[in-house]
Amino acid sequence: MNSVVQKHRRREHRFRVLAHRTRRFFYGMWTSTVARPAMKVAVVLMVLALVSAVGLHQAEKDLSESYATMAKTFRSVFVLLVSGFDVHEPTSWSGWICAAVTMILGIALVALVTADLASHLVRLALRPQASQSVSVKDHFVICGWGRSDSFLLESLTSDSLPKLRHVVVIDELLSQAPSNDPYVHYINGNPSEEGVLERAAIKDAEVTIIPLDWRITSDTLKDSVNTLIMLAVEARSQKTYSCVEIVRRDSKRHLSRTRADEVVCVGDLSLRLLTQAALNHGLSWFLSDVLSIGSESKVHKEALPPTLAGLTFRQLFLLLNEQLEEILLAVERKGEIYANPTQRFPLGPDDSLFLLGDSSPEDLEALAAAVRSETVSVPLPRIQPAGTAVEVPPSDSTTAGA
Repeated sequence: MNSVVQKHRRREHRFRVLAHRTRRFFYGMWTSTVARPAMKVAVVLMVLALVSAVGLHQAEKDLSESYATMAKTFRSVFVLLVSGFDVHEPTSWSGWICAAVTMILGIALVALVTADLASHLVRLALRPQASQSVSVKDHFVICGWGRSDSFLLESLTSDSLPKLRHVVVIDELLSQAPSNDPYVHYINGNPSEEGVLERAAIKDAEVTIIPLDWRITSDTLKDSVNTLIMLAVEARSQKTYSCVEIVRRDSKRHLSRTRADEVVCVGDLSLRLLTQAALNHGLSWFLSDVLSIGSESKVHKEALPPTLAGLTFRQLFLLLNEQLEEILLAVERKGEIYANPTQRFPLGPDDSLFLLGDSSPEDLEALAAAVRSETVSVPLPRIQPAGTAVEVPPSDSTTAGA
């Protein structure tokens, strides 16, 4: 990829980050304003003031020049609202009544704004405020709050993500809300209770994350609590993709009886990472960098465009590396992971790719379109037509269950 394209992509990334931050700012302002009861009362007062202005115009249009037209009447009513009788006084009894009502509405409006501002300052001083319920869709739900979840929350709300989602945090022991971000919501309650999960809109959640609660001292109890939460999530939602963190390897057999999609065992990962770090110095630093959300080159999962089905793993590896400066790491097929398969591995239309780089799904679609129009040549001939069934090669490839 030439330098011009790289500069263009960096410019697009900066624009996307700026757009995310701007949207987040205005969304926070809008939701915080509309959610206040004072806003609804203020709208009612303004509607009443409008009605009063119409009545004042009808009563005084033939008696006073200040109320001869609706434009002049609205100007006079505005002055009445904010400062009292600093305009021409009405001459008729009906005009006096409308003006008095308008002045009272103005006093009420000023008092309302002052009270709302004072209550907002008190809320800031006494934070947090837990939401009673949320009305969001395709969001992340974090069940429980541990000592390392600040990094998790920052990663899920990072501006570098292609799509910004709402995050709902459920916990019953938090002394304050975990974040001031308007895209982060806090539900006070026990995440193993189905009613609390309903308040977090678990049925419409895209992903549910159940991290370890490091406030619990016993490793066995940590895993037991997360298993109980997973059972509650399973009872309330069939849609959400669940990720559960555990400490003990033995706990996997209990979670295997649930519909947990991914189980991350901290003990297994730590031991394997320590072993590889001892044998291959610096590997832990490499993994930490590529797994960071804000890294320039990160591991990400993308669906294989149908046009590229039928290529071998090696063909696609060379094509992605040459055209997009991406590294193809592995292929997921029907829940199995094939990492750097050694044989001729034909790709199927339903496969997903694990890539190392910073490309987007649009880049892959553009590459597939270029291959389809033959403006980009494939390194080697296809071994099968696109979209045909492929056979999974023997177990020479490195595989792992989902």
